[in-house]
Amino acid sequence: MLITRSIAFLAAFLCAAPAPAQPAKPATQPAAPAATARKVLRPGDPAPAFKVANWIKGEEIKTLDKGKVYLIDFWATYAGTCKITIPHLTEIAKKHKDSLTVVGVAIWEETKGKDGPIDPVPGIETFIKDLGEGAGYRIAYGGPQGEMEVTWMRAAERPGVPTTFLIDKEGRIAWIGPPLQVNEPLAKLLAGNLDPEAQRAEAKKQEERLKKLKELQDHAINASQGGRAKELLDVAREAVAVDPKAFQSIPGECFRRVLVNMKEPDLAYAYAKEFLEGPGTRHGMALDLNTMAWVTLDDPGVKNRDLDLAMRLAQKAAELSEFKDPAIVDTLARAYWEKGDAAKALELAEQAAALAEKVPDLPPQVKNDITRALERYRKGK
Repeated sequence: MLITRSIAFLAAFLCAAPAPAQPAKPATQPAAPAATARKVLRPGDPAPAFKVANWIKGEEIKTLDKGKVYLIDFWATYAGTCKITIPHLTEIAKKHKDSLTVVGVAIWEETKGKDGPIDPVPGIETFIKDLGEGAGYRIAYGGPQGEMEVTWMRAAERPGVPTTFLIDKEGRIAWIGPPLQVNEPLAKLLAGNLDPEAQRAEAKKQEERLKKLKELQDHAINASQGGRAKELLDVAREAVAVDPKAFQSIPGECFRRVLVNMKEPDLAYAYAKEFLEGPGTRHGMALDLNTMAWVTLDDPGVKNRDLDLAMRLAQKAAELSEFKDPAIVDTLARAYWEKGDAAKALELAEQAAALAEKVPDLPPQVKNDITRALERYRKGK
């Protein structure tokens, strides 16, 4: 499910765009010292040594024994996503208690206070204690600038938490990725069907995609800051041509920039029609279609709204997402409302609200927007 509103975009794709609200402590790694530069750690490589600074919860382990499968999740108390993934990993630990060892390693915790150095361990202990049964696996603290941070996360060039590593019975890294995506590779690993070498090849492809993304970012920033709308839309076209799934949200954001910031509605709408009739017909393009529709319908910076185009974009996004994404259904409701079909808008708004109740991790802002829209349509205002 996409759960998308106007922009669900890669952070800092366009540095000139308003920065989203940031957490007090960013869930990213500090810059690595040059001395730690080394070969990139990938699936298929032997797992580094397991050395943590403090043991917080559960039976301590000092080495990763061959013949056992491990799930090691790097997390931080300040990272909001971890509050979602910790219960998820608890379910995994319970389900596979006889065949899998799950360990959470807290890293990048704050160690500097107003009055000098602080010990993050008590804070981690309190955090875990407050979760109670919600954190049902072993927990450790990697330590300030600890070896786990350097030899695992930095070596694997993983910039943020949470990040999960799977270790196979041979002591090799079998998979690296977000914990919410671990179920499928874990099932394959436990069944003996996860090939580390295949995962290694996929990791290299991902590195190439990230490199290409950086190139697209630089190109987009230059075009955006220079006011070159046509060039910015060419970035969107290139992103779709290279890898539409990997670079989702780039077309939608480039459309927004051209329509709202550069005030080029003819260029923006022409591109949206081109996208709708080309890449927008494929599965996986609902996010960008929805972004284009919502920006057209709702952004206060849009003076000339092409409501017919917004309707087509919203309808296609709903079709591609099989009318299962509450935010997309809500966008379609808004399109009908703006076109004057209040009855259809109300029907879809009620559908969106019902869908929203079934999504436990739906962002509160999106849920509130859906609720307010439903109330508005019911009142006929």
